[in-house]
Amino acid sequence: MTEGIHENEPDSRIVYADIIDMPHQRSKKHEHMSLYDRAAMFSPFAALTGYEDMIGEEARQTGTKREPTEDEAENLNKTLYELSTRPHEDIPVRLTYFVPDKLKSGGEHAEYEGVFRYFNAEKNCLVFKDKTEIFIDSIIRIVEVKNDAL
Repeated sequence: MTEGIHENEPDSRIVYADIIDMPHQRSKKHEHMSLYDRAAMFSPFAALTGYEDMIGEEARQTGTKREPTEDEAENLNKTLYELSTRPHEDIPVRLTYFVPDKLKSGGEHAEYEGVFRYFNAEKNCLVFKDKTEIFIDSIIRIVEVKNDAL
C-alpha cells in the first residue's frame, strides 16, 4: 500500500476511492456561489470598525496658540482701533489668526486676506466683505494692505 504524506498514514487515493469519482452535488434550493463571493467569506473583516480612524485622529498633530509679543499686541491694538474708526470703508487687510481644532485641544494658525467692513461688538469679531467673521481673541497679527488688489 502506498503511504500518505506522513509515515503510517494511508494513501488518500485508496481511502477515498469509493467517492472520488462521484459527481459533485449542487443544491436545488440555493444558487451556486461565485468564486468572488466564496473568497469574500474568508477575507479579513474589520472587527473594530472606526478603530483605524480613531488611531489616525489620535496621531494627528495640533499646534498651540502663539501669543503675540508685547510689540505685536501693541501694533494689533493700534491697528484694530484704526480700523474701528473707519467703518464701512472697505479696507484691505492681511491677518494671522488661530483656528481651534474641533476635535481636540490645540489648532492651527491660518492666514486670511480680505476687505474689512466693520467690527461686530456683540460677537467681538471683525466682519469682512465676503461675510467672513474672525474673532478678535484669535488674531495674532493684522496689517493693512496698501494695494487694493482685493
